[in-house]
Amino acid sequence: MKREIIDANTAVAKASYKLSEMSFIYPITPSTTMAEVCDEMATAGEKNIFGNVVDITEMQSEAGVAGAIHGSALSGSVSTTFTSSQGLLLMLPNMYKIAGEMLPVVINVASRSLASHSLNIFCDHSDVMSARQTGFAMLASSNPQESYDFAVASFLTSIKTRIPFLHFFDGFRTSHEISTINTFDDEELKKIYPYAALFEYKNRCLTPNNPKQFGTNETSDIFFQSREKSNLQYKNLAIELQKTFDEMASLGAKKHKIMEYVGDANAKYVICVMASGADTVFDYVKNAKDSEIGAIKINLFRPFDAEYFVNLLPKTIEKIAVLDRTKEQGSLGEPLYLDICTAVHENKLNIEVVGGRYGLGGKEFNPAMCKAVFENLKSQSTKNHFTIGINDDVSHTSLEYDRHYTTPKKCKDYLIFGLGSDGSVSSAKNITKILGSIKDNFVSGYSLYDSKKSGGLTRSYISVSKTEINKPYLSNSLDAIVVNNPSFLARYNVAKDLKQNGILIINASYCSTQEFNDYVLNTTKKLLAEKNATIYSIDANKIANKNKITGKISTIMQMAFLKIEENDNFEFCEQETRSLIEKSFTKKGKEIVENNLNAIKDIENYIIEIKVDKNWLKIQDQNAQNQKLNNSHFDEYIKPILDLNGEELPVSKVNMFGENKIGTSKFEKRNVADFVPKWTPEKCVECGKCTFVCPHAVLRAKLLNDKNLKNAHDTLKTKKSVLNKELNFYLEISPEDCLACGLCENVCPTGAIKLENKQQIIEAGKTLLECEKENYEFTKDLKSAVPNIPISPLKTQFLKPYFEYSGACAGCGETPYIKLLTQLFGNRLLIANATGCSSIYGGSAPTCPYSKDELGFGTAWANSLFEDNAEFGLGIEKSVKNKRDNFKAYVEHNFKKFNENLQKTLQKWLKNYENYEICKEIYLELKNYNVITKNEFENFLFKNLDCLTPKSVWLVGGDGWAYDIDFGGLDHVFASGENVNILVLDTELYSNTGGQKSKASPMASTIKFASNGKKTGKKNLALSALQYKNVYVAQVCLGADMNQVVKAFTEAENYNGVSIIIAYAPCINHGIDMSKNIQHQIDAVKCGYWHLYRYNPSLILEGKNPLTIDSAKPTTNFEEHLMSERRFANYYEKTHDITLFEKSKKEKDEFYEFLQNYQKMLGKKYN
Repeated sequence: MKREIIDANTAVAKASYKLSEMSFIYPITPSTTMAEVCDEMATAGEKNIFGNVVDITEMQSEAGVAGAIHGSALSGSVSTTFTSSQGLLLMLPNMYKIAGEMLPVVINVASRSLASHSLNIFCDHSDVMSARQTGFAMLASSNPQESYDFAVASFLTSIKTRIPFLHFFDGFRTSHEISTINTFDDEELKKIYPYAALFEYKNRCLTPNNPKQFGTNETSDIFFQSREKSNLQYKNLAIELQKTFDEMASLGAKKHKIMEYVGDANAKYVICVMASGADTVFDYVKNAKDSEIGAIKINLFRPFDAEYFVNLLPKTIEKIAVLDRTKEQGSLGEPLYLDICTAVHENKLNIEVVGGRYGLGGKEFNPAMCKAVFENLKSQSTKNHFTIGINDDVSHTSLEYDRHYTTPKKCKDYLIFGLGSDGSVSSAKNITKILGSIKDNFVSGYSLYDSKKSGGLTRSYISVSKTEINKPYLSNSLDAIVVNNPSFLARYNVAKDLKQNGILIINASYCSTQEFNDYVLNTTKKLLAEKNATIYSIDANKIANKNKITGKISTIMQMAFLKIEENDNFEFCEQETRSLIEKSFTKKGKEIVENNLNAIKDIENYIIEIKVDKNWLKIQDQNAQNQKLNNSHFDEYIKPILDLNGEELPVSKVNMFGENKIGTSKFEKRNVADFVPKWTPEKCVECGKCTFVCPHAVLRAKLLNDKNLKNAHDTLKTKKSVLNKELNFYLEISPEDCLACGLCENVCPTGAIKLENKQQIIEAGKTLLECEKENYEFTKDLKSAVPNIPISPLKTQFLKPYFEYSGACAGCGETPYIKLLTQLFGNRLLIANATGCSSIYGGSAPTCPYSKDELGFGTAWANSLFEDNAEFGLGIEKSVKNKRDNFKAYVEHNFKKFNENLQKTLQKWLKNYENYEICKEIYLELKNYNVITKNEFENFLFKNLDCLTPKSVWLVGGDGWAYDIDFGGLDHVFASGENVNILVLDTELYSNTGGQKSKASPMASTIKFASNGKKTGKKNLALSALQYKNVYVAQVCLGADMNQVVKAFTEAENYNGVSIIIAYAPCINHGIDMSKNIQHQIDAVKCGYWHLYRYNPSLILEGKNPLTIDSAKPTTNFEEHLMSERRFANYYEKTHDITLFEKSKKEKDEFYEFLQNYQKMLGKKYN
């Protein structure tokens, strides 16, 4: 067997690739990596054990995957797929068919919570438990080694028994854990492969050479008998699986059992559990030195072998606690608990069985919690149906536990705090692999992510030992902590879990004790002194800037860490790091490789030790940054989560319905960028471009009178506006929300905005950051005057954005469109948002970037699922329309029953039923009526005031939603004729899951799921809409033509019918410099890559041509534009072939020609 350092997803993918012939795939977090690895293996021409390259096909949804696998398996190909969460639910109908026809299929599931009151991408078993009656065998693995072994066992046993397997392991907690494992080579797999059973399966496949029929209809006379026919096969499956385990062990694999017991032979108290939680319980039991306890790990969950389970129990057992990682509302207990209760009852055992829930949504489960469960078992009043790991102060199900308890330390533990997109997670993986390559070392690595995109917090844990590591929980005794962003030192208590005499390594520009004292939380400093910590500083940002890799500091910090922690092996570590740099960055170009290599040279010369000040021991109070806001929602709910203390929030503090208060992103103030915009008023021409493109609404143009500015700070500079000489033009900057993307600087035509280091001293001893914070606090609540000019980018800069300070990537191509949408219609906007990037940066608790105005009007937002957003949004629009129409009918029918004043008001409302501004005035008037009346009709009126105002319903989502998984729903909306608006944020790939191919992906792009370059062209979504004739269609590009975008949004809103706007949104996955995003958009339109046009059916009624082409014929080189993006450049560098580039250009040119011809045809008809 071969020793490898990989995560469970990669391990399972390798096993699946070797043992399958066909794989149908679709991206969903956290299982996507498995599909990506298989696709890369196929692209590289790697063979399976049958000597063939596996056929990999991406489908449009998981439902499509399941149908394809069913057909593939029925026709005689060993087939597999990978999924999670809602993806598995979409497969369920086919899973019943596959199991009913006894086809050897393996579905590998990185288990993940199902969306209920909210979406959650982390592990629990609610998804796999939905499949427990499908007829699939269900095998649960606990760690990366088991995940590999059980994937192999699933394929082999499925072939032997004809029963399909669902192999699952905990998403993220296991799927993304890097570990030292052993894998089989092809020859070893061939030795234990059941070829005879394989040939038998292939001989009964669907073929006209031996014709037969499947999928028939059976009536009540025989259906029941057929369902019972396979009982013996399921009864014998456990025996066959155990034989497979034994065969694998004979080749050197670990010895596995269908269920495993750890503990004293005479134990009285036993915990039963599945998946990664079992390793935690086993770890506790092995270290507890308690002769009364034991634990059983259930590997084979379906079919459940009650006889095997009962025989595994100690004869002395008195009580069993069953832990389920799922919740079934209304059930007498969760699935594993019910199975074990049944096994105990049917075998007439005198054992008390209690059940508990743990770890929902990826909640931490550690040895301290295991201890509490055993203590509950030992109690005379043992609690049943308990929870562990939370504080349930509402229904009081929770068990108390000792948060400071830990098992004996057997390995070195490290933690790296990183910023999303700074490379920290990749660096942590590299460190894990490097340390694991040192002789006799075992390693484990696991990363935690928040829901922000680039700029979000990441925490990467690394463990190193001379013995095998199986501890799927976070260490609270860390040998060293690395902080890759200095802002974290002022926000988080980074030393909380540092062990005594531990090491803190920080990326910071300061190197003295005094400077450290000024920037770091008091609680952190006190802990560092109490723990006698050693502190090292390195200015990684300075080194990165010097070597032209601005912001990419992770490899520099990696080298500093290895120098400090692995000095004896540093030469080896340095060489490995250099090799990994060359491997990782080759796709990004030679210059990037060289810059990174230069950045890590002579790293020891840049490491400075900061001495601990003993006076820190005397610190009592918290820093000002850590004070409360006297806002109960923030102080009691948002702040604990932002401070990384959300684990401790009691049940009473969270919302039962998944409702999230809006307008709270302004509280975050993440302050993660080193640079912020500095505005020079005398250079500014007030064009509004900077505010228009700002992805996070950090820049706000305001027209203020002299009275507004009476008490302004001296550093607040304005200019007399060219739009109104009596007003002052001011560019407001929120410095702590800026991500320093650089778009404002690059789009400014006069150089009035420059990114400057925020810590530079500029005036009166204050830094740029301090000045801009003061100015922002002064102006943030001042309302801008809005000039009386036509709607345009010039005007929108003064309109309030109801979307602000999101967690999107720096330079994001999507968010400016959403911000504009809210500036134009935000006070009446209702958004149905498909799952994807826009739902994550737009809808992640505890904060919300959507907001409301001083009158209480704002943007209402909701997300259902990925696959149903079109239908979901249509339902919202139909409901809104139905409620208003019914309310209108009620008012008209009972008009004479209202008092005279109300009749006047309602008459005005009926005449202006679709006029939002007038309806809004009437709403505010009646809302403030404050009249107590006994008139039932008037009471009904006041209870339904919401129906007075018209709403603007928009469906928002990415291309994965619109082009692929919900295209059928979108097409139905096109055909509905309803007044629904659609905004497609077209990044041309699945951005949210990491950049996989969608039907919007262009030809020749080399991306995930198309690692050899996409051979087919981009689907034309606009044509699908245009065929209906009565659908408003626009294709826009914000950077290329800002006026056209505003026109399209306004026309779509005004059109009484279905409208769709397809918006070009460059993404970091394209492999471009996102600070040059706007110029890139301009180039895309100039070269003919992206065409601009609007089809407005309203113009037909005016006898005008409905089609307007807004972009000129291409004037620049198409191929040069493609080569400016790594997704295309990688394809050319790999193939040195421009044939696909030429085909792509031809497709684009042909469509432009079609638009011209179509415009001419329409002109003849309507002009």
